[in-house]
Amino acid sequence: MRIFAGLLLGLVISIQCLADSLPNRQRRLSVHFLEKTPTGVYLLEQVGSRDFLFSIYIFDEIRNQNSLMLAEYISTEEGEKLNVNAELLASSSTYMSWALADGISKYRVAMIEKKHNVKLPLFIESTQWAMYLAMKHWDELGQPNDHDYANHPDRHIADVALKLQASTTELSRFFNASKDSFLKRAARRHISLGYPNISIKDYIGSSTSSPQQKDAARELYGLIRNELK
Repeated sequence: MRIFAGLLLGLVISIQCLADSLPNRQRRLSVHFLEKTPTGVYLLEQVGSRDFLFSIYIFDEIRNQNSLMLAEYISTEEGEKLNVNAELLASSSTYMSWALADGISKYRVAMIEKKHNVKLPLFIESTQWAMYLAMKHWDELGQPNDHDYANHPDRHIADVALKLQASTTELSRFFNASKDSFLKRAARRHISLGYPNISIKDYIGSSTSSPQQKDAARELYGLIRNELK
C-alpha cells in the first residue's frame, strides 16, 4: 500500500511538472524569438529587464469584457500581469512571440494610464500600432508563416486563431502590400472584433473626456505617431 501511495504521489508530481513546463517553456522561447529581431529587442527594452517581464508575463483566459484579444494588461490579486491569451498556449513559440509583441504595446498603454491615473478606451490607432509593431517583428523574423497558428492542420485548433483574426499569413499579405494597406486592415479587424469605433483625436476633442484623460490620450497619440513613422 505504501509503495502504491508513493508511486501515485510520484505520478501526481510528474504530471504537475509537465503541466508547468509548457507555459514556462513558451514564455522563455517567445522572449528568445523577440530577442532575434530589432523590433523585438526594442519592445523588450520598453518593458525593462527580462526578470521584470517574467514576473508579469502569464497565460490565462482574457478577462476583458470582449475576450477576442491576443493579450491584455490586467490587475490581479498577485499584482499587475501581462496576460497572453491561454487559448494560444499550444501554438509555436515563434507565433507566441508575435502575440507577446502585441501584448507589450498594451503594457505601454497601461503605463501611460497609470501615469495620468485614468483608463482609456481601446482606440483604433492603438490596435493599428500594436499590430504594426508585432508585424514588423514578424517580418524581421522572415515572415515564418509555416508557424501560423491559423494554418494548423486540425481545424478545431486553427479556429482559435481564426476567431481572433490572427492569421499571420493573411496579415503578411497586407503588410507586404503597403503600410497604409496594413493599417486599414488592422482598423477593420479592430471594428469587426467588436472594439470601440473611436479615434484618439475624437476622444481628445470630446466634451465627455476629462482633462487628465485628454492628457493621457495626447501622450499616447504622440507615441503612436512617432513609432508609426
